[in-house]
Amino acid sequence: MSGTRSHYPPAPAINPADSALVLGWYGSRNDADHARMDAHVRDLVHMFDFASGCSIPLMLGADAGFFPRIEGVRHVVVLPVFMCEGRTLGQRFPTFLRQIEAQQAGASIIHTLPIIGGHQSLAQLVAERAAKHLNRGPGGTKLVLVAHGSTRDQGSVVATQTLRDRIRKMAIFSAVHDAYLEASPDPADLVSGMAGDCVIEGLFLTEGRHSTHDLESRIPGRASRCLGAIGIDPRFVDVLSAAVGDAIPSPLAA
Repeated sequence: MSGTRSHYPPAPAINPADSALVLGWYGSRNDADHARMDAHVRDLVHMFDFASGCSIPLMLGADAGFFPRIEGVRHVVVLPVFMCEGRTLGQRFPTFLRQIEAQQAGASIIHTLPIIGGHQSLAQLVAERAAKHLNRGPGGTKLVLVAHGSTRDQGSVVATQTLRDRIRKMAIFSAVHDAYLEASPDPADLVSGMAGDCVIEGLFLTEGRHSTHDLESRIPGRASRCLGAIGIDPRFVDVLSAAVGDAIPSPLAA
């Protein structure tokens, strides 16, 4: 008998004291990324008084067959730590959930929350991070959001444009643009045609090849500042907390 899944669980249905939190993310070959995600889990377990919690990398975990059974809980709350609903999430996440259900063997109800990339609080963090580099002079400062992009599906583009539009409404920057490593427009082409100051922010969870070599190597030498991956910002845990808090009120916020 398998567990059941609820994509938008009502808050009263979940008691953190008999629930476990699972952060499902892509994975990394950098130990520091795994340590950071594990630290986020510990912080969230403390904030919401979960019985337990763990982080599971979808790619590495699925390949290794590593899906630990979580003992003694009625509910398992799964937060997909992904920036968009793209090809990877669509192909891997259903298998990931089935593996959790199989391990729980009907002992727990599985609740799946919306992806972190669609949460309003992410826009606030991205804007606050870039706003530290505002130029108050003529022309102001332009913000360029760089995501992975794909020629195979539009998930990354749709999510990035939604984020872009939210930040535009804040009226902080003189302009807000989106660019992609594997779609159009290319960040180098976009930035090279801009006048004035520009802040470039990578919408990546880890400080890997995409946010270092792939992005920084394309940026021309001009008045621009390239920020690291958004996922390594210490305040990223606040975005995770806001997403969990939509389903489960935090006793610390009461």
